Amino acid sequence: MKAPFRVPANTRIPLIVETLNRGLRGSRQISSKSKIKSRISSFARVGGDRPPSQRNLVPEFRRCEVALTPYDFVVKNSTFRIVPLTTEIAATARRAAASGAPDHAMVVADSPDGFPCRHCLRWARPGERMILFPYAAIPPGHPYSECGPIFVHADPCERYHATDEFPADFRKGRVMRAYNSNYDMIDAEVVNGSAPEAIIEKLLQKPETAFVDARSVTHGCYTFRIQRL
Repeated sequence: MKAPFRVPANTRIPLIVETLNRGLRGSRQISSKSKIKSRISSFARVGGDRPPSQRNLVPEFRRCEVALTPYDFVVKNSTFRIVPLTTEIAATARRAAASGAPDHAMVVADSPDGFPCRHCLRWARPGERMILFPYAAIPPGHPYSECGPIFVHADPCERYHATDEFPADFRKGRVMRAYNSNYDMIDAEVVNGSAPEAIIEKLLQKPETAFVDARSVTHGCYTFRIQRL
């Protein structure tokens, strides 16, 4: 008795696929035409009542971009710049302390927020060596002239360079003092839970304001200067 004919295993799937293709070819063509009509209808709905020549000239995501604009995150350019202590003054203070100058004391920071460096504009970390010395933020010869103590790192540090940004370490505990070109203080406002940028801009809006000094709200010590761009 002859064995029944069997389709080789490696040709079964192609034959089945071909048979299905022949049987479904007609339905596929109908389906494709239906999809095309559906898509045309969808585009017509998206285009609305605009003339055919103006429909879909711009992709839909471009037409929606006005509605998606995040208005709460509009970037505003700064109207001022931060002026830290110069590198020359910091270097001179280090040399004076090394030579034993009596008004240049070497101290070690023992708290995370009590020793602000006026050169890099950050709080000294506990254990860092600092130099305490007198600095005249307002030069002699004026009614508001004064000389007060400030800190700089005993070891060289990088001068604060993000001058278009308010230093993150001093967003609290500062008072902003506005001065005119004769070094007279004409206004002042404490940063007390408010954004310092808004206070600075308000002070700089006064035509007579030449610069603003940021100082400690408790000790009154000079921290840095702010100038109008």
